[in-house]
Amino acid sequence: MPLHVGTIFLRMKINEIEKKVMTSSDKQRLLDYFSWNSCASDRRKLFYVATPKVACTSLKWWFAELEGVAQAVQEQKSSSETDPELAIHDTLLSVAPDLFVSTPERLVQIEEDGYFSFALVRNPYKRIFSAWQSKILLREPLQIGPYQGQDFVEYPIELMSDVAGAFESFLEYIHAYERDGFKDCHWTPQYDLLRPDLFSYSVISKIEDTSALDAALRVHLADAYVSPFTMTKANESMIPYLPEFISSRSKELIEDLYSQDFEEYGYSRVIPPAKERFTQDQLTVALKGIELLRGRHQRMGEMRQSSIEQMSDLQKDKDWLIKECETWKAFGKSKEDQVYALEAHCGAQQTHFDALDSRCNAQEVQIAAEREECQILRLALEQSRNEVVQLKVELDQLKVNELKGA
Repeated sequence: MPLHVGTIFLRMKINEIEKKVMTSSDKQRLLDYFSWNSCASDRRKLFYVATPKVACTSLKWWFAELEGVAQAVQEQKSSSETDPELAIHDTLLSVAPDLFVSTPERLVQIEEDGYFSFALVRNPYKRIFSAWQSKILLREPLQIGPYQGQDFVEYPIELMSDVAGAFESFLEYIHAYERDGFKDCHWTPQYDLLRPDLFSYSVISKIEDTSALDAALRVHLADAYVSPFTMTKANESMIPYLPEFISSRSKELIEDLYSQDFEEYGYSRVIPPAKERFTQDQLTVALKGIELLRGRHQRMGEMRQSSIEQMSDLQKDKDWLIKECETWKAFGKSKEDQVYALEAHCGAQQTHFDALDSRCNAQEVQIAAEREECQILRLALEQSRNEVVQLKVELDQLKVNELKGA
């Protein structure tokens, strides 16, 4: 019994340590995710966290309409996305950066000021199939890059059974190589993206039933309410989800990869039924469309890569010019310092020359005064000589007079 209590106590201490570690690096990762995948309205005290492949395109357009920036997003031409509907994902930030949560202080404000915060989740089976279909099967340029050349990318598809095989091949790859660190948010587990253990949401709703969330939004937004679930559905699938596309092995992989999504959000591990029929004939037509889209995406990817390389070259030229500019600035600064030093030296010399000039002037005045004094002394000496001569004459006359009187 004491051992059991000690074990429990040790487990509690370990949990405390894990929680402390989680609040540093994990919260930063959550904030990093929010900075690209959330929208916050201070005016409406509303906070939406997007989950890729869970109506996030429609919800972001709805939020842009709510905040009056949808038109500005549509007018932007800088998006790297392959579809105008998807442009919202990389354009909204540049149009309305204040909508995004990028600092801990802003996140604290949202938590403390009573914002209505919500997110949506989707059945893991359907979400990962949709992600594979739109990003891998269609070879979206922004997602396919890291996987080019992999067997699951080149998996040939002609029959319905091939779809299941291609999808299973993709799942095998991410299970083997990304299970401990997913490269793309489109197949990252929803729990890992939203982290409800770190951030308290008002509502996390299943996309399959949004009635409660819709009602809560109606109350919160009042007169500004517009349902986000009546907008035109974006990002339609060329190949819709069918239960037969989930092989027994795919089911095992999905259950393992997304076990926390099943548990946290209450999804059954039973493969869900489809809402529509899809035949081999429809697949054949869809595959022709997929080939066209792949060609378009490949071309767009090449153009994007070319643009990136051109931008890279321009950046290198810019960096070289900046470096050269700094070099010439440093050279000019050194010459400027030399000029200042020379000016200082000349100034010191000028001061010295001015002092010598003053001394010379003073000496010239002194010499002039001494010359004048010498002239006065010369005149006095001349006068004294004349007086001596006069006295001598008078002395001689006295001598003569004395001789005569004798």
